[in-house]
Amino acid sequence: MLRTAFAAIALASCAVPPTDSTTTEAPGPLTGLDGTGDAADRACNVILREGLPIEANGWQATIEVSAAAATSGLVPALLWQRPGQPWQSTPAIATDDDSATPGYVRYAVTIDVLDQPFAAIPYLPLAGGGRLFDHNRNHGDTDNYVIAAPDYSIWMAPATCAAPSAATTATLTFAADYTQAQSGPIVAGGQLQIDYATSRLQTCATPQITAHVRFDPDGEELDLPVAAGPVTVTVPTDGAHQVTIWFEATNAAGCDAFDSAYGANYVFPLALPPRWLGLAQNLLTRDDSAACGGADAATGFTFDTLTRQQAVVTNLCFQAYQPGETDVPDPDLAEQLDASISWRLTSNTATTVWTVSPVDLAGRAGNNALYTWSWRDVDPFRDFHCPELPPNPTTDGQYVQLGIEYVVSVNGSEIRPEPGAALGGTFIDYPTTPWRTANCPPR
Repeated sequence: MLRTAFAAIALASCAVPPTDSTTTEAPGPLTGLDGTGDAADRACNVILREGLPIEANGWQATIEVSAAAATSGLVPALLWQRPGQPWQSTPAIATDDDSATPGYVRYAVTIDVLDQPFAAIPYLPLAGGGRLFDHNRNHGDTDNYVIAAPDYSIWMAPATCAAPSAATTATLTFAADYTQAQSGPIVAGGQLQIDYATSRLQTCATPQITAHVRFDPDGEELDLPVAAGPVTVTVPTDGAHQVTIWFEATNAAGCDAFDSAYGANYVFPLALPPRWLGLAQNLLTRDDSAACGGADAATGFTFDTLTRQQAVVTNLCFQAYQPGETDVPDPDLAEQLDASISWRLTSNTATTVWTVSPVDLAGRAGNNALYTWSWRDVDPFRDFHCPELPPNPTTDGQYVQLGIEYVVSVNGSEIRPEPGAALGGTFIDYPTTPWRTANCPPR
């Protein structure tokens, strides 16, 4: 059953439309055409979450951008067109709405269209030029959103670009011996579990124990019952820098007691994305004079039979900068900047599942943290190992090969060649070896 335009107005009446957007004429979307710089996003970097009429103000779009794209400084806009009229572009404005999908940053756009049909599509203006258009709900390269009667609305589709199912989880343990311990980084868009030993607050008989949780600055206070066991809350993506927690016990007799570090409260910093992340390079060499260097990771790498037999260094290296952390001696730096690599092997017909592996902190390079990862550790043709996928023959037919796709992440900030894309490389080997012939299943 379709909802009416009146219902849409009522649902959106509490929204606060942005007031400082500037609409300008812009070229229409040209995705799928060579040389235009326009591309289709189907990897959830930008998505129209909802579009509703706003009483007396026109029509408002709720747009979400992946945390990775937002960290790169990309701000969305809405491209829209009345029938027979030129295309218009209206930039989006970040909202203070804390109900954004975990892992995303929420924006809003209000345009001066009320109860009229029109077409629209959100996009990200890319730093290097070009536009990345939302095709996560409408997959065709030329498919835009069509807003028309009877409701002039685009409704939520929560299953599209949902919150990551394997979001980072941190655990704060408040133990019976009155100590506190943290496991895992507290990351925007991830999960925070609070495990509280109720024996810490037994002043009140048969108490109800509440954890008061606030993400600062400017966060709302959440009241979570913890007497029955651990509770989990989603870490907001609205720019919080720390989480402040205190506990309160109450009962029906009017008792009221606190566990609050003697009034100072328990404060834990969020693992914030680094101010800068980059200089990803691959070095595969017999020269052991340096662990890092080589070619830009965006150009790919080749791990061949000679590399496998003779290379001493087979490293991916990258650097991160965070003021006050990477530029000073800090024994806890590895815990403050959580580095990982997400990777999967690829063939012409299949891929492995994505695997997330931690990346070691190798030290400092100037004011930056330096990280290294050895490709030898995941070489599908390494000794005494069966390749995870059937390899493809090389063009000359003398060797076989498998590809690898990967993304580097530090505290949620990513290194990618462009939003939605992965870096890559190629592993090459002989078609077979005596060990693989004797031990690996036929492919």
